[in-house]
Amino acid sequence: MNATSAIHANSLRATPIPALAPDCLIRSGEFFEANSSCAFDGWELEYDQLTAGRFVSQSRELRVGSVQIFTESTNAVLGERGCGPAGDIVFGFPLGFAGSDESLLNGRRWGRGTLPIFRGGVEIEGVLPPMDLLVVSVRGEALADYAWVMSRLSTTHWLGGSRIALVEDETLVRTAGESIAAAAQALFDQPGRLRNAHARVEVEQAVLGALMPIVEQSVGLPEFAPADINRTQVVKRARDFALGHLDEPVQIIDVCRALGVSRRTLQYCFEQVLGMNPLAYLRTLRLNGARRDLLAGAHRDVKVRDVVERWGFWHLSRFSAEYRELFHELPSETIAAARGGLGLAA
Repeated sequence: MNATSAIHANSLRATPIPALAPDCLIRSGEFFEANSSCAFDGWELEYDQLTAGRFVSQSRELRVGSVQIFTESTNAVLGERGCGPAGDIVFGFPLGFAGSDESLLNGRRWGRGTLPIFRGGVEIEGVLPPMDLLVVSVRGEALADYAWVMSRLSTTHWLGGSRIALVEDETLVRTAGESIAAAAQALFDQPGRLRNAHARVEVEQAVLGALMPIVEQSVGLPEFAPADINRTQVVKRARDFALGHLDEPVQIIDVCRALGVSRRTLQYCFEQVLGMNPLAYLRTLRLNGARRDLLAGAHRDVKVRDVVERWGFWHLSRFSAEYRELFHELPSETIAAARGGLGLAA
């Protein structure tokens, strides 16, 4: 699913800015379903809500030439999987945490003062706590040109394959993040500035300049070892197996048999990559899938029992109890609220 096609009533609402240049975009909004977070230009992401509560998130997005900036503020722990725009280099700045300050990205832990960097088009698997996050995605050729001209630094083979670098320098990360956030805020406050070609170039160069000290430091950093990538692949294969057998309650022994790994290996991979055990994650994955089906069926006469059976829950009342525990509402209430949002009779 393309990121731009995922925008709906509970998703990002575009801020209309007439007569912008073709390579510019600016929009912001608030949404109330975890998976609507995938609605960023050029991104292929799916999110699952992993902790209980009514989900709320605020997002803003900006594109100027070769640079894309977006911010997210969320109130729940999210499981994230997918990839950024192919050919981009992606920088993730943690601006603030609500509670736990530890995140997971392809099995590596990072938190306050730590910056993950990876290439777009490469699959990522992460767990994000409630936080304020600033993401900067830059076209690889633009960053390579800037790094070579300004620092005689080659980034051509940097972060090859599925590798990810972590920069652990709180001062450096904070300084760059605050500089980029301030530049973005100025455009959100005065979006009309994007009509001026010179202003667009100035903003683009300011962002590249703020990133360059990080690039200079991180090009020589050790990158993730193949073992980290392999653990992520085990999690992905387990999820694919579960999603391929929706009509039956998947047992852990089934997953181990299908993947050819021991229970201990499966447990270790899930704890390292997602910070939770495989049984709890796969159950939460199916609950999120059921919720998406309930929301998608709001325009037709969807039955809760049909959704329950599709996602392999054999006990309706137990499903309803687990669903309410995670999302703080009953399945029937989800349908009624969605139908109301579409202007349909409940």
